[in-house]
Amino acid sequence: MPRGPVKVNTSDRLSRNLGLLQAGSIVSLDISTPAGQKAKFKSVFVGYVPKQYVLVQYPDASKLGSFSHHIKQGINITVRGLVEGHEGSVVAFASSVKQTIQMPSKLIVLDFPKSVSLQQLRAALRIDTDISAKLNIANEYWASHITDISISGCQLSVDNGDS
Repeated sequence: MPRGPVKVNTSDRLSRNLGLLQAGSIVSLDISTPAGQKAKFKSVFVGYVPKQYVLVQYPDASKLGSFSHHIKQGINITVRGLVEGHEGSVVAFASSVKQTIQMPSKLIVLDFPKSVSLQQLRAALRIDTDISAKLNIANEYWASHITDISISGCQLSVDNGDS
């Protein structure tokens, strides 16, 4: 499995990879002004219409400060969000603001991206489990649970009374 970012260019694959972001997912917006100022804000991914536009919630005005003046038509924004589940991937794309809308809530309408990157964060898929196990440490056995497994190992939860 490739570890570098995978760029997707056909419209069907763009939609499929953009669709990995669930409505309501937290995303990060990287905004660059024409003067070269950069800032990063948390937001919420609302959804998209294939080949037309992407909707994200307008960041919290109290955190934007004077940057709110720069969120207008034509400004470039990079959107990054974690894929739900245990795939360990980040979906990212760059786009420009098509418009902002105030009703029914404050939203940023972005042009539909020309490419979407899908970056794997983990080398292998993790699978949730709940398997009882015994852990042997220095000839002492501890009750434990295997909470997830992957091709490269597993995660144990040990209850030995310590935090």
